This record gives sequence, C-alpha cells and structure tokens, in this order.
Amino acid sequence: NTLEWGNSLRGKGVNYTITAATSSSLTLDLGVGSTWRASRGNLPGPLTLLAVDAGEGLVAVGQLKKGVVVATVYENPSIDANPVVFQSHTRELWITGTGFVRSSTQLNFDPPLAFGRDYVMSVCNRTHILVCLMDGASWPPGILRVVAVDT
Repeated sequence: NTLEWGNSLRGKGVNYTITAATSSSLTLDLGVGSTWRASRGNLPGPLTLLAVDAGEGLVAVGQLKKGVVVATVYENPSIDANPVVFQSHTRELWITGTGFVRSSTQLNFDPPLAFGRDYVMSVCNRTHILVCLMDGASWPPGILRVVAVDT
C-alpha cells in the first residue's frame, strides 16, 4: 500500500512505516525524529489522507477528492520543572507543561497515587493541570514525581 497525505509524510520508511494491514485498516509506525504534522503551532490538527494505492494506482479518497481526516494530531506532552511543595502545606498541586488535553490526559506518579482514590485533576488548558487531594488522602512522603503523561 502507498498513501498520499495532505502534508509532508512520505512513507516507505522515510518518516513512517506500515506495520499491519487488513482489508479495512492500516497500522502506521512513526519513524524516529519524525512528526505526523510539521507545524506544531497548529496543533491539535487533522491528519488528512488524500489517496491510496493498493496496487492499481493512486485513488483519491473523500468527498470531492479532498481527502479524509483519519486522525487528530496532538502535540507531545511535556512537564515543566515545578517548585517544591511541602506535603502538609497544600492539598493542591499545579502542574505546568505543554500538550495537555482536557478529555483524555492521564498522569502516573512515583510514588504512586490513584486517580479517584487519592486525587482528582482538572486539565485547565494545554499548559496547566490542577491536581487536588481527595478527602482523607495525603501526599506521599519524599519527592513526588510525574513519571508519565498520556494524552
């Protein structure tokens, strides 16, 4: 299969590889150092497939041959270094960074905290998350680190 995109994706190992294919789906693996969309300032943004070649030549997809949006691309999340907060001084912790998504961002902490049991959180915008302790919960002793962000 060869795919034609509405951006600079070229395939065939240049910036992505097709790793699995069925009659109704393809799985793509993004190459190291590549991005789904070149302009990070326009994220989130659509990933538009214009045409597919399954062996008989490129065939345009979508209405009016303008392509079809196959995914929404978000920026890679990152966490800024945050100031020290002493465990007994606050029940709220602001986390700053980039790439946070309101409906789907999840955090993993070390030492572990359980979402819904130990804390709740609110993604305020793409750069700020507010983490609040639940009633009866406390921050773990020592240094609390965010070890993973999943959007």
